[in-house]
Amino acid sequence: MDAQQSVSFQSSSSEWKDSQIIVGAAAVLNFEVNQFQTQGTLTKTGGDLSWDNVSWNLLGDTSYTSNSPAEINTLALNNKQLTLGSSDSDLTVSDNVTLDASSEKILTGAADLILQGGFVMQDGLVSSTTGLVSLDKGGEQSGGSGTLDVSGSTLKLGDDFSKTAGTLTTTIDGTTLELAENLTLTSDTSLDVKP
Repeated sequence: MDAQQSVSFQSSSSEWKDSQIIVGAAAVLNFEVNQFQTQGTLTKTGGDLSWDNVSWNLLGDTSYTSNSPAEINTLALNNKQLTLGSSDSDLTVSDNVTLDASSEKILTGAADLILQGGFVMQDGLVSSTTGLVSLDKGGEQSGGSGTLDVSGSTLKLGDDFSKTAGTLTTTIDGTTLELAENLTLTSDTSLDVKP
């Protein structure tokens, strides 16, 4: 899609497979109350892309690369993998995010992942190499097979976080732990973070 002028999609469903979105420098491409469905690769370049009450549903494994952040309402992994392809491909999700299948993965690389709702990990993988993983309302890791890997990145907690199972990978020379306020952090395993 090449949008050189501002375009708005409202109350609709759009499906993207191995696609490129090009937005003109002075244009805004707006998705409002939209079911955004993706698989394969999706690349966005150029001007502003606005997401207003968008539900992002993965139809297949998706690699998303953008030159600007995305803010969505809900993220449905549907047993698929989402990869953020660059440091500018930051993703903010306002609703709760739950991973409950081994095939559900969010690989953020150097991008930031900001979860403003609750976070529940029962299975699957969330991996960050150098970016930020922010759990604004805290969360829980209760599944025996789930892995939260922040070994080279920053883990920011905005509320209580409880780990009773699974794997939380941290390193003393690579992981920064930020606490937004007084909260309770409980874990059944030790955590190594930067002093």
